[in-house]
Amino acid sequence: MHPRRALAEIRATLPEDAIVTLDTGNTCLQAADRLAHYAPMLLITPLDFGLVGFGLAAAIGAKAAAPDRPVVAIMGDGAVGYTMIEIQTAIQHYLPIAIIVLDNEAWGAEKAYQQEFYGGRLLGAEIRSPRFDKFAELCGGKGIWVDGPGGVGPALEQAIASNETTVIQAKIDPGALMTL
Repeated sequence: MHPRRALAEIRATLPEDAIVTLDTGNTCLQAADRLAHYAPMLLITPLDFGLVGFGLAAAIGAKAAAPDRPVVAIMGDGAVGYTMIEIQTAIQHYLPIAIIVLDNEAWGAEKAYQQEFYGGRLLGAEIRSPRFDKFAELCGGKGIWVDGPGGVGPALEQAIASNETTVIQAKIDPGALMTL
């Protein structure tokens, strides 16, 4: 699935009062451009400061600060791999957040840079991520696997309604990188 499709489904499903946290990287730069926000302080993002793992920590903090609002972290698979133990933190402290992992099997920004500046020669940019949805279940949360168009929106609705920390792992096209 193209990341634009996943982001369109997220945009159509997000409640207007949802707090969205983003991580750094290619996928989240695309998200910052494509999601709607209706009030101040509803988008928390490091933009391009290279803070890998920021999105999950920010979501936990946002939920602690605003427990009555839905909180959604949108992250790439590399960033979730960096901070996946914090899924357990959210579960342990009853801070139900939805974590959407846009899994493109890559360090997306690094892959895009290498393709543009090094003639497509890749070194360490492609990764094979574990099933983060299963990890969430092992920690006592909820996991949802999405491998095609049309599944991200319903998964997000289900995650928000469940009032549980939920990891939605959505496979996206590894070649659909934001041009630099």
